[in-house]
Amino acid sequence: MCPFYQCCKDKGDKHCGNCPKLPCEKFMKDPNFSEEGNEVNLKKMIKNLKYAL
Repeated sequence: MCPFYQCCKDKGDKHCGNCPKLPCEKFMKDPNFSEEGNEVNLKKMIKNLKYAL
């Protein structure tokens, strides 16, 4: 099972955008991006999650 789905299901949330631990250890670095690219990508993902319905 997807670790994101399981975590949200366990907490009763639809998504992890409201989690105070975001970003957590479940957010792994994408090997296709540089260190700087990963940082930019992570910020974009967090912003999208915070505004998800």
